Amino acid sequence: MRAANYIGKGTPIHKLLMEIKTGEQAISFFAKHGSNMPIKFLNCNRRKVHRSEFRPYDLVVAPYTTDVKHLDNEYYTISA
Repeated sequence: MRAANYIGKGTPIHKLLMEIKTGEQAISFFAKHGSNMPIKFLNCNRRKVHRSEFRPYDLVVAPYTTDVKHLDNEYYTISA
């Protein structure tokens, strides 16, 4: 999979990418695969929680596109 450099729909890398839902999974992905993958970073938004809770690092991975409409005003970027 590391030799592939295409992230198109249906590819093994795209399927792997679609399984990454949380910030913890993103960190685990980069720890396992390093910077040898074509995926160089993932953007994350904070998970929506009740305003009485403070969980700034409870993250949800935004869809992997170049369209910024999926990002909140404040977002996090996770990379290797």
